[in-house]
Amino acid sequence: YLEYQYEALLKGEKTVYQILDDGTKKIIDEGSRGKDIVLTIDIELQSKIEKILDGDTTRAKINDNIFSIRLIGIDCYETTPNNRAYRQAYNNNLTIDEVIKNGKFSKKYLINLYKKSNVQTFEFMGLDYYKRPLGVLYFDDVNINQKMLNHGGCLKF
Repeated sequence: YLEYQYEALLKGEKTVYQILDDGTKKIIDEGSRGKDIVLTIDIELQSKIEKILDGDTTRAKINDNIFSIRLIGIDCYETTPNNRAYRQAYNNNLTIDEVIKNGKFSKKYLINLYKKSNVQTFEFMGLDYYKRPLGVLYFDDVNINQKMLNHGGCLKF
């Protein structure tokens, strides 16, 4: 549908030639290349953070649809003692209580950053294995992924 709206700009115009008696071509009307269209998505206008699930995942509403959005490049500890939390404990030589405590700290840290912000934007980078949108979250132009990695108790992923 989007292409249809901009078809006149995108397609350009063909060059018109006249074929002369000797078989050569003469340009009657020089065509033009179609215009490039650059699409940008202003997620600030299209989404609203509905809930912060943990330190690296939020739930956002985009055009009346709810999506879990995963912050790319970071992995925060779990907030409940699930299988993944036990794996994190084992892999990082922590107790399950330490994992949960770290996970709750990360979630609370992200919630506090969100509450202090005025503008929230999301830079889409692709989909993860579970088809969740992956990207970088910004609060007032601050890269939250990096902030969570530096101060929010998250690990590099």
